[in-house]
Amino acid sequence: MIIWGGSTIGNVLNSGARYNPLTDSWTPTGTGANVPAARSGHTAVWTGSEMMVWGGSSGSANLNSGARYNPATNSWTAMSTTSAPTARSGHRAVWTGDQMIVWGGYNGTSGLNTGGRYTPATNSWRATSTIGAPAGRWAHVGVWSGTEVIVWGGYNGTTALNTGGRYNPATNAWTATTATGAPTARWDFAGVWTGSELVLWGGIVNNSWPYAVTDTGGRYNPASNSWASTSTLSAPSPRRTHTAVWTGSQMIVWGGWLEPSTQATNAGGLYCAAVNVTLASLTVNPTTVTGGSPSTGTVALSGPAPAGGALVGLSSSNSAVASVPASVTVPEGATAANFTITTFPVSANKSVTISGTYNGATVSAMLKVKPPALSSLTLNPNVVVGGAPSTGTVRLTGPAPSGGTLVTLSSSNPAVATVPASVTVPAGTTSANFTVNTSPVAMSTTVTTSGSLSGVSKSAILTVTP
Repeated sequence: MIIWGGSTIGNVLNSGARYNPLTDSWTPTGTGANVPAARSGHTAVWTGSEMMVWGGSSGSANLNSGARYNPATNSWTAMSTTSAPTARSGHRAVWTGDQMIVWGGYNGTSGLNTGGRYTPATNSWRATSTIGAPAGRWAHVGVWSGTEVIVWGGYNGTTALNTGGRYNPATNAWTATTATGAPTARWDFAGVWTGSELVLWGGIVNNSWPYAVTDTGGRYNPASNSWASTSTLSAPSPRRTHTAVWTGSQMIVWGGWLEPSTQATNAGGLYCAAVNVTLASLTVNPTTVTGGSPSTGTVALSGPAPAGGALVGLSSSNSAVASVPASVTVPEGATAANFTITTFPVSANKSVTISGTYNGATVSAMLKVKPPALSSLTLNPNVVVGGAPSTGTVRLTGPAPSGGTLVTLSSSNPAVATVPASVTVPAGTTSANFTVNTSPVAMSTTVTTSGSLSGVSKSAILTVTP
């Protein structure tokens, strides 16, 4: 754990330390070249190899400078200020995997709705769009969802806010978070990202001193753009300026200030967030079948199904070709379930979309249904005395569709063995017989009898004897 900067009574700091839990020991951070100026109200993000600190207040002025600290070398590298966001404190910053995004904050007179994206690989800044951005604010929450920065709440200098937005750096565009079901407006609270939801808790819910604080919170799901409340049962006492972390299954809240007594607290609580499971995928296997043959569909959730299981609605874009049950249930605690796709004979290739819907998410897969092909042609008997008949049989790879399937027939020597021009496999069946008539011969003669369907031919040899 690395801490840096902050303030004591009457002073801001530019020192810090690294804590090693294995040895329960502290090591000071470097104080040599490029150490940032003393500050508080700044942000810090961890990149995987460096801590980046930016912005904040020197006590007399806001800053738009920062630096990157490398614990492996115990050294600092200054961050460019070219095109950097304007000086601010009380902003929020996230690490995306290749860039740090900062947004919002206080410039000394008002809240900001501007921000910037810093790329350490090029030591460069780009501005975030202000089109559709939330109103300016500070003391809000900001998290990285894996694709978007989600910001919510905060204070604009006169009013606590319960609005927010999602910023997508790939498109440099904002999407507003819904206000329906949103928590009470607040600022100076804490929030975490669970992997599927923003969970926030506590904070100041009025606009001026003496402060009123809350023990309520909310869970925001960006996939469905919806809110749910956090339980207040056994919640920690209301507070502000606390901290929160996500363990993988729980949010841990600790510390902060109690109001109106303005007393610091060393108590906290664990919140077990109900994981918002959604439908992650739908697959079909095989993806191509002959009409009349089944395929197996599989729905997979983003996490274990809740108590009672997860009922996934199913649909087909063409139930006359491929039908599915109305739903399939993923058992409680499981993450996937199979269902049968029933197909019907077709006379031409068909593509059918199989879809599943659960908890606001819909996913689909394509199933191709093809007409039957000619699989074989046989003769019984395959040796006859000239003048005696033989019975030919054509077989398909699947049931014939409505109207039947016409198989074209031919003989390599009609003077010895004749066949009809074609034979029709009746609808719903897979085979049909035809008669091969032979003529007397003076010596043994072999004749090839062939059937053809959609470019596929099958043959059998008939021997005609004297």
